Formats: sequence, structure tokens, C-alpha cells
Amino acid sequence: MTGFAGNWQTQAIPTKTEAPALVQPTGEQAAQAMERLPLYFIENRGQADPRARFTLRGGGRTVHLTDSGLLFDFLRYEKMDREQKRGHPDRLQGRRLVVGLDFSGANPQPEISGQTQKSARFHYLIGNDRSKWVTDVPAFGAVVYRDVYPGVDLRLYDDGGVLRYDFIVRPGGRVADIRLDFRGIDGLRLDKGELVAATEFGEIRQSEPVIYQETSQGRTNVSGGFALEGPSRFAFKVGAYDRSRPLVIDPQVMTLGYSTFLGGGSDEQANDINWDSAYVFVTGYTDSAGFPATSGAYDTVLNNRDAFVAKIDPAASGAASLVWCTFIGGSANDSANGIDVNGNEAYIVGETFSSDFPVVNQGTLNYNNSADIFVTRLNSAGNGLITSVCMGTFGADWGNDISVAGPVAVWICGVTASGSAFYGSAINRQEHGPLGFADAFMVQVDTATTPAFPAYVMVFGGTGGEEALAIDQDGSRIYLTGYTSSTDFPVSAGAYQSTYQGSLSDAFVFKSDFGGALIYSTYLGTSLPDRGTGIAIGSGGAYVCGYCYDAFPAGFASNGFDNTRTHNPGYPSGFMARIHDDGASLDYSTYIESDSGPTNTYARAIRSGGTSRSDCWVTGDTGNTMYGIPAKNYYQDLQSGKDAFVARYDTSASGADSCLFVTHLGGGGNDEGRAVAGYLGSVVTTGWTDSGTFPVSASAYDATHNGAEDVFVSILSEPPLAATTGAATNVYSTSATLNASLTSKSGVPSVSMRFEYSTVSGGPYSALGADTVSAAVPYAYSKAFTGLTPATTYYYRILAYHSFYENAYGSELSFTTPAAAAPTVTTTAASAVTASSASSGGNVTAMGSDPVTARGVCWNTGGTPTTADSHTTNGSGTGTFTSSLTGLSAGTLYSVRAYATSIAGTAYGNEVTFTTLQLPTVTTQAVTSIAATTASGNGNITDLGIPNPTAHGVCWNTAGTPTLADGSSNRGAASSTGAFNTVIAGLTANTLYYVRAFATNSVGTAYGSQVSFTSLAIAPTVTTQAVTAITATGATGNGNITSLGVPNPTAHGVCWNT
Repeated sequence: MTGFAGNWQTQAIPTKTEAPALVQPTGEQAAQAMERLPLYFIENRGQADPRARFTLRGGGRTVHLTDSGLLFDFLRYEKMDREQKRGHPDRLQGRRLVVGLDFSGANPQPEISGQTQKSARFHYLIGNDRSKWVTDVPAFGAVVYRDVYPGVDLRLYDDGGVLRYDFIVRPGGRVADIRLDFRGIDGLRLDKGELVAATEFGEIRQSEPVIYQETSQGRTNVSGGFALEGPSRFAFKVGAYDRSRPLVIDPQVMTLGYSTFLGGGSDEQANDINWDSAYVFVTGYTDSAGFPATSGAYDTVLNNRDAFVAKIDPAASGAASLVWCTFIGGSANDSANGIDVNGNEAYIVGETFSSDFPVVNQGTLNYNNSADIFVTRLNSAGNGLITSVCMGTFGADWGNDISVAGPVAVWICGVTASGSAFYGSAINRQEHGPLGFADAFMVQVDTATTPAFPAYVMVFGGTGGEEALAIDQDGSRIYLTGYTSSTDFPVSAGAYQSTYQGSLSDAFVFKSDFGGALIYSTYLGTSLPDRGTGIAIGSGGAYVCGYCYDAFPAGFASNGFDNTRTHNPGYPSGFMARIHDDGASLDYSTYIESDSGPTNTYARAIRSGGTSRSDCWVTGDTGNTMYGIPAKNYYQDLQSGKDAFVARYDTSASGADSCLFVTHLGGGGNDEGRAVAGYLGSVVTTGWTDSGTFPVSASAYDATHNGAEDVFVSILSEPPLAATTGAATNVYSTSATLNASLTSKSGVPSVSMRFEYSTVSGGPYSALGADTVSAAVPYAYSKAFTGLTPATTYYYRILAYHSFYENAYGSELSFTTPAAAAPTVTTTAASAVTASSASSGGNVTAMGSDPVTARGVCWNTGGTPTTADSHTTNGSGTGTFTSSLTGLSAGTLYSVRAYATSIAGTAYGNEVTFTTLQLPTVTTQAVTSIAATTASGNGNITDLGIPNPTAHGVCWNTAGTPTLADGSSNRGAASSTGAFNTVIAGLTANTLYYVRAFATNSVGTAYGSQVSFTSLAIAPTVTTQAVTAITATGATGNGNITSLGVPNPTAHGVCWNT
């Protein structure tokens, strides 16, 4: 599988066909509300041109997805000149741009389907013919073209409001087949690997594809990129790769959303920014009379150097994206340094040199000296001041930052040269340290009371001078950072660093309660100058950023993304640290710097993800490639001599996992990040740029650089979490396996996933467990779903989630559990039957509604056997099986049935019977007809056994317990019981013999009891010879033994008589 990823860095208002609606205030408000929606791929069910399979709306664009390509439809609104304004109270006019992207030589009818279904439904009630109304049209977060080219898929998806796409080349597919043709553009070029299409609305940029393969050893990058094949055609080139493994585009690419210049003919600089997830508020100063103050704003005329405040809608486009912009200032120089938002009202702080600085509800808080602090609260429309005060005493005073808990609790910080005289008579006032010629301060201003007044005042410092540069609060505690040159700066007992480290300045972190009572205070410094420039409250304590010119303090936590300083001494490196809530230690710290030596890197601002979260964003500027590029997500690498940068860290992680992304942001000149704010997977940053090539979006309010230094406002988005719901498998009556895949997880090392289910389409959903997955994407995820109801339809979807990002839902799919049904099984006839065993088995021909978990045979002697009787277990599943029946009784009739068990129950096959085998029974009778060499053996078969005997007879020997191995006489098979006799031959006369009857069948040979007999003896044979040697009284008798007989003669001779 091969993948190519691109992203459309454009945002424009969707085409509106009814122009009059756009010039009505309610129409504009409705349009803005719609434009703040995320991207939706809306299925075409008859509400749109039939050539469009899906239509994408949201984020300032309309895109039609057809079989043959994509059609982008933009309408840009611009300011009218004086004559054009007549009859158009909104002073806006629209210009349309249509851009096509065609799949050259592609499949004319690819399979197209939606993924990552959204909860939103769309209804098209057009006209008064109800039959033509289309309702409940689903919307998706992604669309997949299957086989757009042979073996090649195309996936388009929402990436934080930016349209992106992946080409996925499966094994057998060809990269060379992919060719895309633009229509309606002014030119096509490559810029540092990015594909840039020029249009009359600006540039459409596609990020350089990042191609890799996953192996058992980890990720292997593959070379490749875009290839131009003509003035409007592009393709892809890929280096050598292992074609037996998937080749994937890394989806972790930063994208530029809304980005614009704000400026006039002179210099301006943004110093702070705030984002309430819908609108961006930015403040700073401008020297330009042509700075774009909007009609109807509070102040549209530049006086000298003025502060400015602008409210931007990044979901809108062109002139419509600048909601309002106003100057604030008097006749001298004024600059805003900090901004916060509460209830859609902007609060700013800064310094003024204007004795006529505009004040409202000020009471005694009027201009005092050459440099005073100002605190101004604007209404939500930007056309009036609710409260505006000047603060200061006889010395110079500067306001640097602001944090708002509500109109009553507006907290500011800065530096005062007035020491103990700085609001010395305030009712609630605290001092910490001996103070000196310049000291840090914190003031709570109550802007809700008439007149406004300083409710709490705290001044702190040593004799050497200090300045508080940043402040944050969590509703009960105040956190400040800045720098001090005092060896006697007030530090608390047990502080992380209790002594001043050296040259010119150390950073400090100071925590107090709302009344100014010290909780902890610590230095944070090296032997060379250091500054704390930003502070934010997150999980576990205060998150501080700044810069240092030497190695960070001893005790620098070793768990950071970058633990080793590479910059030469005397050149600044940024840092970010999480101070433990007691101020005694660092829980996390990292350098923020470029890759090498004599280069400046300044971390200037920080914003956390929230008091309960462990992440934060940092911005600043650098003169070399930032450490971590290209290993981490990034939008740009080094562009020029000085670039802005943005980085995101997770202080609960460590090492490489703790950096979620780091990127440059800039053009061909100098760029400096001054402030940052984040919302889930997106971050907005601001500062100043003198780069005419600074990246701006097609939806920019102002795409053209104006003067030497312009403000920039840019939103960068990480790739969103993306998950795809897969088809359920192993669907049974009470269980199923749910499947999904995680296709993007952004920069975090792990993501949580869970399925949600319902028996009603669209929910409400219930959660099915949760798992944390940390494998590289794509990650296949499955979950067992048990306890289901048979014959029920279930709807389910996957959810991928992480506290740092928006939840990602897969599309809703469904499955229906079958009605509970037992398996189907047949019984195999018995075989290999013996007296004590047999073989049988069965065939599970169908599992029924659920998997067969056990199968075998069962048997008994009474019939209809079940698993409660003797049984075997022979595996699981369908198919044939063989079972061995053991422990049987000989000569017994058995009934056998195969069985198969599932959760739906136990099913039995047909019943078969068999009888076990048995030996015959035979008795031995007394031997008869005994002779010297023969006799008659006698027996009686009282039971033929099973099967009938194949042999029967008698056997004999002279030792006892004769067997067939001895002498035997076989009468052959027997088919009936009864007595039998047989000849015993070959005997030795006068010998004791043992005899047993036998009968043999296939089971074996049975013997009767043993009897014995003795064969008869044989007499000698003798002949008489003539008498010789006869005398009167005697003679010699003669004879001849011709046969000795058995046994040998015990006497022989002659006998006589008269």
C-alpha cells in the first residue's frame, strides 16, 4: 500500500447563490455561523447536481466530489469603493473562483463511500413540493474513492478545517498511474517540495508528501514528492521501497488554516493574542494611518503611535474575516502589550505617553506622568469603551500583561519606578522585598464598579530592579514571571533556586494569593542573562517560558525534549519549564532552540491547554532550523535569517514523546512570534513580519504585505485524530467483534479508543470499554461485544479521543444478531468395535447462530444418550470429527449420538447402536477313549460370544495350563453352542497330560477349565527260544525281547511247569 498526502491550505466563503441575503445583517450573521462549522462531506441524495457524489461544505469552501475529480467553488468578499457602496450597507461584494482537479486516465466509475460519520444531519426543504424535499442527509468526516486507479485508493478528509487527501497504492497498483490536472489556475510550481497553484484569490498549497513504511524495526522513510508534468498537471515520484510492505504517507503534517497580514504603510507589531475557539482577538501597536480600522469601530483615526485591537473570524474569508478593528490612544505614543477576553469583551493593558489617553469610568485613575499604564475594557462590538483607566504615580510605569477572571477581577502586571509610592495608600496592598529603582507589580483592577479602582496592589523586588512580563491566574492564585537584577530579590524558603546567579538578570517565578500574600518565589537563572517571558497555569503548576544565555540552572529536569544546550554561550536559547506547585522543583523542562551554535532563539510567549491539562504552546523566533525538525510534525522548516516558531509540549510525557510538534513560520525576511493561543489541535500565533512572502491563506483578510513590519495572524492545525469504523465480524446471536482502525493520532504517543453502540440509529450511544493504543498508525483495533440480544440490530461507531484534540468519530455501521439457533450435526456409524472400545464421530454441518464451542459423541445402554451420559469432547467448530469410546462393557448394546454445543444450546445427531464384542464361553469335559497314544478331548461351548467362534477344540500339554501354543485339535468354526469332542493324538504312552477346551473369535481365545489324564502303557514283546543245555536236573531256557514296550521291562526271563 502506497500513500500520498496533500492538503489544501485555502479557506474561502462557500458560494452563495442568493446575493441579496449576504447584504442583510441577519444573512451575514447566519453565514458567519455556518462558516464556523467544521468540514462536512455531505452525501448527495438528490439535493445537489447528480454529478456530485458528495459535497463538502464548511471552513469557507464548497467542494463537489464527482466520479472524475474535484470541483472547488470559492466566493471571496471584498471591500467596495465609495460608488459601489451605494445600496450595499455591508460594503462587501463577492468574486467567484472555480478550480477543478481532474483524475487523468482514472476509473470512470470508482466506488465512493463516506467514512467517519458525523452526528449532524442535513435537511433540504427547497420549494413547496414536499416530494422534492430531502431530509436526514448524513455527513461524514472523510470520503474514500476505491480503485480510482487500478489498485489505488483516494481518501479525502477534514484536517482541522483543512481539506486533505491521501493516495493509497495497494500491492499491484502503480504510482505512475496517478496524474492530476488542475483547471482554472494561473500556474503550477514547486516551492521547497510543496506544490503551489497560483489563482486570482491567492495560492493553493499542498504540503510535500511524507512517505514511509512500517517494519518490525520501526518506521522507514521513503524518498519521494511531487512531480510536475505540465503547466497544470502533476504526479508523484517515489524512490525505491519494499513492495512487499505497505508504503504509507505520514498523516502527521502541520497545515496552515487562516493566515493574514494586518498592516498599513508603516510599522506595526502584535504583542498578544487570545482565542475563544471562535474568534481571535489580537492587540499591539501601529504607526500606520492606513492600518485597517473598520468603519464603526471605536476609533478609526491614528493619532501617533496607537494601540490597536482587532477581532478576527478565522472561519470567514477576505474582508468578512475582520469583524472589527480599532485604534486606541491619545496624541502621543501608546502601545498595548496584553489582551484577555471575557464574555466576548476584550480587555487590554499597555503603556501610554498620552495625557489625553481616552478614559471612561476612571474616577481617580487618570494620566499621571510621562509613561503610565492603561487598562481598557471594550464592548463586544468594538465600538465603545466600557472602562478605560490610566494608572501610575510619579515614576514611569508600564503594563505588560493581563489576566481576567471577570469584570471585577482584572489582573495586570508590569514594572513601576515608583516603589513604595505606587498606590501606597491602596487599602489592600502588599510589598515583598526591599524594592529599588524599578520593581515588579501586580494589581487587581475592578472594572465593574463605578468608578473603577485598584482593589489589590502588590509591589515586589529587590534593590537591583525587576520587571514582571507575564501573569496568569486560576481563580485563587496569581502567577507571575519576568526578570530581576537583584541579589536580594524576595525568595521563599525551600525555593527551587534561592540565590541570584550572576550577570545582568535572572528569570523569576512568583506565586501569590489574590491578596498578594507570597506563596512561593524563586530565581530561575544562569551565570549569563536570563528572562522569563511567559507564564501559564496547567496541570501540576506553573508553565514558564523564556530564554537563557548559558546552561539552565543546576537541577534542570532530564525528562525534556531537548536536555542539552547546543547554542554557544552568549547566544540565547529558549526554555520551557513546569514549576512544581510548591516552587521547590522542576517537574519538566526543555530547551527550545535551533540545531547549532552561534544562533539566537527566543521563547517569548506560552499558553497552556488549561489548568487541568499538561500541554502548552510556545512561540518565539529563531535564526536556524529548530531542533526536532523533521522528526516532529512541522509546517515549515527554516525560511530566512529569522523565523517565528511554534511548538507544543506535553509536560506529562518525557523525551521525544513530550514534543507534539515544532515548526517554523515565516517568509523570506524576518519574522517574530510574539504571542500564542491554542485550542485543542489548533494554535493561533501572532507577531510581526517584514516578509512579503510570509504564508497567507486564500481566505486572508489581507494577502499583501503592506509596510516595513506588518502584524501577522496565523492558525496552524495539527492533523486531527482520525478513525474508521470497520465492518463487524463474528456476528453471532449474543456476541460480535467490532473492528476499526486509527489512521491518525497527531503528535501524542498514545490515543484512547472505544466503540459506542445503540439499538437506535444515531443513538443515544453507550460506551463499550476503552483501550489505549500507542502503535504507529495505521493501527487495527478490535473489541469483543458480548451480552447481545438475539435477532436485534445494533448500531455502532468508533471514537478516538485524547484530551488535547477534538474527538474523532467513525461512521455509524450496523449489524443484526441472528435468532438463536442450535447447530446441525449427524452421527457416524460405530466402527473398530472391540469388547471395551469403539470408534464413532459426527459431522457438524452447520453451526447455527453461534460458534460451536464443543462437539463429540455421547453414549449409554438405555437409548437417547445426552452429554449427561458418558461422552467425548472433540474440539469445536463445524466439520467432521472422530471420537473414541472407551471403558465399554463387553457384549453390551450401546446407543450413540453425536452432539454439538453453542451458546444457543446443544444439538444431537441421529442415534446409532452397536454391541461390543465378547469372548465365547467354553467348558472342558473329561477326556475319554484314552489309549497309549490317543484320547478323545471333550468340551462344551456354552456361549458362542460375539462374533461366533472361528475355531474351537482342545489343547494339551504335559506342563499344565495348555494354550494353542501347545498341542491342539481344532474343530473349526462354531455356529451353535453345545458339546463337542475331538481327537487328541500324538500322545506318549503312560504320560500325564493336561487338557483345556478352547473357543476363538475376533476378541480372542477363551479356555475352559483344566482336566488331566494319563495315556495307557505298552507291554513288551518277547519270543521263546528252544531250551538248551538240558540235564537231569536243569536246562537253559532261551528267549528274545523283540520290543521293550512302555515303560521298559522291570523283569524278563522264562517260566516253566510240568
